[in-house]
Amino acid sequence: MIPEGEGSDIVLTKIWIDESRLLALRTETTTRENGTIKADLKYGRFLQYALPDQVTFTVDVKEFKMPKGVTMDYDAGEAAVVKKPATQKPGKGTVQINYLSYKVNTGLSDAIFQQKKTR
Repeated sequence: MIPEGEGSDIVLTKIWIDESRLLALRTETTTRENGTIKADLKYGRFLQYALPDQVTFTVDVKEFKMPKGVTMDYDAGEAAVVKKPATQKPGKGTVQINYLSYKVNTGLSDAIFQQKKTR
């Protein structure tokens, strides 16, 4: 998928889909400034709801903009940029999220999820 507008930080997103089960198995998003982010989704106990048991994110970055709240640098006009020495190879980081339980169809009204019409 390619964003319609040119102002987006996202350049391209690829989605690998298991067509027989209609499940997203992997996504890969390339950004203008923050490198590439991959997500691998594994299904098991919550397959009937098409919800993953585990999502593993792999982040491959050249320069990564840290949010001001993380760097505690509220005076800077833009997010702080963490730069690596030129000799250092591109870094990779991994975040793994394991979902132990989901609450599905807990009695919320469908009206909560409907968009309000604007005039």
